[in-house]
Amino acid sequence: LLHSVGGFRARWRGLGASILYHALHGFVTNLLASFLGFGLLGNALCYIFTSLALMRVHMLWTHSMIAHPTNKSLFARFVPRKQCRVLLLPTLVHAVAQQATFILPLAVAIAMGLGPEMMASKPHGHPDSISSDDASPHKQGCAMMLNLLRLLAVPTTSLFVALAVLLPASVTLTRIEATLLPEDETTLVPFDREAIVSDDINPTVRGASRALFVQAWRSFDSAARLRLVKLYVKMVMAQLAVAFVGFHVVLAEMYLIGGERIGEMVKALGEVAREAHKSEGSVPQ
Repeated sequence: LLHSVGGFRARWRGLGASILYHALHGFVTNLLASFLGFGLLGNALCYIFTSLALMRVHMLWTHSMIAHPTNKSLFARFVPRKQCRVLLLPTLVHAVAQQATFILPLAVAIAMGLGPEMMASKPHGHPDSISSDDASPHKQGCAMMLNLLRLLAVPTTSLFVALAVLLPASVTLTRIEATLLPEDETTLVPFDREAIVSDDINPTVRGASRALFVQAWRSFDSAARLRLVKLYVKMVMAQLAVAFVGFHVVLAEMYLIGGERIGEMVKALGEVAREAHKSEGSVPQ
């Protein structure tokens, strides 16, 4: 479909807008964070503020991705500022969800005692620091199981936030941006604007942002969410397959070029590691 509509260049549609958005977003976020000198939460607030300031640029990127090729310049495709009021709430929710996907797992890791300082003070990762000398095999097994559950809590939290909040927030933002596509432009894939913007919702009226956001969020039902998750799983599996094949190809080339030298280097590294381990064990406590 893309090749028949815009030729080979259609595969790279939206690349210029993407580079522009991410360059501006990274520059403004880092500039604010460096001047204000905030910590982790402060950087998150700078990220959210920058996302709100650049929401029109983000919408330009979306329109470049979903619409048919046009002769308009990149900056001529900006939607008037007055029509962009409805983007405030979905952009805010999307930016907060992006930061929550990173901050909440970090908070869970700290609460579970998985921080660097805590792990250094308790090398076994258990609150009681059970070792092989002062614990029974049963207690050691329980400690290992508890440690495993604590480690799994971090990626589980990240996955839950990504699927339950970030995914629908991203789709909702994209759908609302699609409804603001100018009338003289059409989408590559048929899109029913009336399914989101009903007759009783006027995007230009003050206060319509919340109603439009709720309508767009509800339009992303469980069936559509499942289809999108399946698509992401297929994409990840395809990337893993390519990475797996590429890794073995590179490994085979390295073996053919200098297999003996690589083996000697691995043995040397192993001896260095053993010597370092022995020296650490001989240090007086």
